[in-house]
Amino acid sequence: MQLNENFIKNIITDYRAGNIQESIPQFQSSVFLYVENWPKRQYCCDDDICHDFVLYILEHTEEIFKSYPLNIKVTFTTWFNGVLYNKFCDFSKKGTVPSQNFVLGGELLENQFSNFVMNHLGDIEPSHTSWEELTEQLSPEDRSLWLLYYMPQHVNASILHIIMEVTKKSLSEIMEYYQEILKVQYDNYQQKEFYIKMIGSVDHSIAHLENILIKKTGVDDKGYEQKILRLKNRRSKYIRALKRLTNNIFKVFIKFFKDYNTAYRTIKRINIQMKKILVIKN
Repeated sequence: MQLNENFIKNIITDYRAGNIQESIPQFQSSVFLYVENWPKRQYCCDDDICHDFVLYILEHTEEIFKSYPLNIKVTFTTWFNGVLYNKFCDFSKKGTVPSQNFVLGGELLENQFSNFVMNHLGDIEPSHTSWEELTEQLSPEDRSLWLLYYMPQHVNASILHIIMEVTKKSLSEIMEYYQEILKVQYDNYQQKEFYIKMIGSVDHSIAHLENILIKKTGVDDKGYEQKILRLKNRRSKYIRALKRLTNNIFKVFIKFFKDYNTAYRTIKRINIQMKKILVIKN
């Protein structure tokens, strides 16, 4: 669903001119379907949560009217998406949305920092150190970029503003790329779940065939060995595909910078800082 930009801006103008009684219901009816679909589109929430979120947003209609800068060059939709993201964060903190309804699901969100440490910082254990504690040691610019790359669901409006200043991109570009990163992250999670499931299934089949070779005599050893080899090749294929998923985020991350090398050097430099901080902490 598309929002009627000019119509909504006129409603806000009317509200500020004192036409409160008509402006509020007109705005609410204009954005109702868009807001209701927003959590489903961004986080795959169920209908009950989407409906509750609409009611939550409608309660803040006048706050939205008062905060929207009519002279801003960015479209209302782009600005409104940022508002909806921040409001959804507030909405979820009230306990309305279970963590598993977020982009990556509750369990993976909890383990995300551990996965980052394991994949990017070698054998260092995060032990009692949280990602919040570590990133506080970074500059605001580096912390914002690190969160954008590894944990975009924790990015808020102030962080996006910092990223806009660092990258010299327009707000509309930043919002577009940020939404793209969230989508890629969600898609990666879905694909990761699939590949892990398939790898587990193949491992089970390999173990079963190897057990037959060990315990039984008189079987066609070559035939079983060929089956095992084919299964191992299939597993290797899944593992390679799983590793390639990490490249998907970087393909979007590049868009925030002028070229590939700048993006690569930036995230590598920040990761080196994170490793040094983690070594000191542990």
